[in-house]
Amino acid sequence: MKTCCHRACHTWRNLFRWHNGDGMNDGWKYQHRNAGFDPAVDNATDLNPDNDADADPDGDGLTNAQECEWGTNPSGLDENHDGVPDGYDTCPTRHSRCR
Repeated sequence: MKTCCHRACHTWRNLFRWHNGDGMNDGWKYQHRNAGFDPAVDNATDLNPDNDADADPDGDGLTNAQECEWGTNPSGLDENHDGVPDGYDTCPTRHSRCR
């Protein structure tokens, strides 16, 4: 398990409630509604498998649930544009040299 190098990684997780227990909180799903997420829907039971908590539609190595936890984009391979895919980046929301 990665450790986060700053508090912003958990902003969405802390600010918004979990509506239906699908592994992704309402605020994050609302923020990414253009990617097909809906806070009112249990994405584990909808018709789009790319929206499931364990899916990785952008191929960055993070599941949607992990993207939610880290506050990253489920449609973006490299959140901070440092050339390292989010799933391999030590801190995907800031430049890798943030130590």
